Amino acid sequence: MLSERLKKITAILLIMTLVFSLSACTGAMDEKETSESKQASAATEEKQNKDKTEKKANNDMDEKDDDDDTDDKQDAEKDNSDKEDSNKTANATVIKDGKKVTLTEQEKKDFTIDGYQLGEIPPIPYIEVPNLKEHKFKETYSDEQKRVINAIKDSFDSSDGISVEPAIFSGGEMVYAPFLNDSNNLHFENTNGNDSTKIDQYDDGSKHYKDKDGNSSTKVDQYSDGSKEYENVDGTNRTKINKFSDGSEQYVNKDGNSSTKINKYSDGSKEYENVDGTDRTKINKFSDGSEQYIDESGTSVIKINKYSDGSQQYESNSGTDRVKINKYSDNSEQYLIEEGTSVIKINKYSDGTQQYEDSIGTKTTKINIYTKEKARYKSQQTTSTIKYEYFDKNNAEYEDDELKIKIADGIATIKNKDNDEEIEVKALPLAEVPMIGAFPDISEIPDIGDIGDFEVRGFRVIFDDAILFDFDKHELRPEGKEIIKLLVNQVNNLNITEIEVHGHTDSISDEAYNQTLSEKRASSVDAFAKEAGLSASTKSIGYGESKPVAPNSNLDGSDNPSGRQANRRVEVFIPVK
Repeated sequence: MLSERLKKITAILLIMTLVFSLSACTGAMDEKETSESKQASAATEEKQNKDKTEKKANNDMDEKDDDDDTDDKQDAEKDNSDKEDSNKTANATVIKDGKKVTLTEQEKKDFTIDGYQLGEIPPIPYIEVPNLKEHKFKETYSDEQKRVINAIKDSFDSSDGISVEPAIFSGGEMVYAPFLNDSNNLHFENTNGNDSTKIDQYDDGSKHYKDKDGNSSTKVDQYSDGSKEYENVDGTNRTKINKFSDGSEQYVNKDGNSSTKINKYSDGSKEYENVDGTDRTKINKFSDGSEQYIDESGTSVIKINKYSDGSQQYESNSGTDRVKINKYSDNSEQYLIEEGTSVIKINKYSDGTQQYEDSIGTKTTKINIYTKEKARYKSQQTTSTIKYEYFDKNNAEYEDDELKIKIADGIATIKNKDNDEEIEVKALPLAEVPMIGAFPDISEIPDIGDIGDFEVRGFRVIFDDAILFDFDKHELRPEGKEIIKLLVNQVNNLNITEIEVHGHTDSISDEAYNQTLSEKRASSVDAFAKEAGLSASTKSIGYGESKPVAPNSNLDGSDNPSGRQANRRVEVFIPVK
């Protein structure tokens, strides 16, 4: 039915990934910048020592390139100023108690945020606005899909860097309305018992057709002024179509407890209504450009209003869940999402400032964005708090339960709160603050036929790379292994029979390097899941940089660290019908 397809296309569930990944602050700044820095350093050693073995020891990849490819890659790396800056930072002088010192590996770890470099703090997270189509998919879940996603969400709901999204597969179909076609002049009549057929066509262009077959009948009339009428009756089912000379049209279809009505008027306004049992869909499009949409399905209701001044409203209610979007004529916008006890609020103001706030389980996150250089972030749970603020492109502050970092004019002062020791190190450049993306276009109220079919075939559990791996590595950290163990236990408890592990990277470095790194990371997760007792069959795939979920660069071509952070991920696809 049309209402079912409309419900599907107006859906939103990406929300869940981007709800939970929005609050995540654990993504890596750039897993390839340091990798290629290491390669640049390796290239320098090779030129000095002419020793290919030393280069291999400094190369994170476990592969051996031929001499020509290696020399080409080294030349490309020498031209990358970002990689050189990163390499200088990695070897920067550390000031402790006013003296230059060399830190041990353990000391470096004590002063470094997991998954990042020494002197680096996370970029403001990339915020992808939830998509309305995907939100509606949760209402189409099978009982088995609901069972699986609820169990997985319960395991990871309050975890930074982990989110769950539907795995959506799409198709399409086309709908036609049966109007009259031209035919030759004729008069025809045939009767056979209760069955009869009669056709008349006149010189003025009018045509009449009537066919009766048992309990079914079809009647078609086309008049000299160009108007047309069509009616089909089959038992209790009826279809009627009128097309008038002024351009207006009417369509009525009744099929059991279902009915559809469409009116199109000469002034361009349109009305659509579909009733299927207790479900109802209604669309009004007015001549002044304003539009209305109402969809009622059981306890779920969707309402859309689009006004002639350009303002728009969207509201969806399903049980205790609610989504509301307001777009005003002054370009300010509001987005509210309530799912059970979870709440997300997004405000975009006419002066360009933006605000994001969520409350998910015991965790709350708040982000204020003032400019592309100035922003504030705070994430709080029952026993821990992370907060940091970008003042401008050279100054920032960061604090969590273990570290306190102050970046001023290129110098990072880092204090370990456990032992009260403090060091100074050259800071990495601060990432540009990502502005919140465009809200969904709620003005696209569909006409008949503007419907696509979407199907949920399972779920994707998405892990930011920084929570599983050290910077530019493919070996799982101890903390990453504990996370994979948790997923393995849930998959086994749910009796899932097969999963796929997908590795993804951003677009920094060359495609071959990214492809290899993504394959190694997917294989590491796959291998450890089996070691941890996974009962399901597995398949690991590396996609490299080919399937981004966020832009790697801005519209002007400049780097987008927050977008790249979102693209560096491992996904576990769980097929569920």
